[in-house]
Amino acid sequence: RIGVQVGEISPLAKEKGINRKYLRENIESKLRSDGIYVVSHDELEKNSEIAYLLITVLLSYNEPIYSYVLMLSLNEKVHMVRDPKIISNAIPWWRIMKGEHLGNLGLLQEVDKTLIQLINEFSRDYVAVNPAAISIQPGKR
Repeated sequence: RIGVQVGEISPLAKEKGINRKYLRENIESKLRSDGIYVVSHDELEKNSEIAYLLITVLLSYNEPIYSYVLMLSLNEKVHMVRDPKIISNAIPWWRIMKGEHLGNLGLLQEVDKTLIQLINEFSRDYVAVNPAAISIQPGKR
């Protein structure tokens, strides 16, 4: 089981309609449709031991071109070998980023398309190393 966190969203991305709730709900829905058990945002907040997929969205504008970068990383609690009492959040095995340059037309559609591509890649990789993690969500058949 994993959670979804939305990290930094650049001010320009917010101006263009990209917001945390929209991103989190879309990512959670896509992961669930891929068969991955996704915990609620409230459960993730209560339990710091749950790994989470973190997304960051950066958008900039240098007339007449928009540039965006999406970063996804799976963050997990890890114990340090030198001192196992030290616990930290880290990206131990999965991280990806992708960006594009484009004009104003279709900007949100391109960001959404790229996000789906990255989530598909994550789902494929996650299932490959966690085959037992694929399960029916609680309350669903």
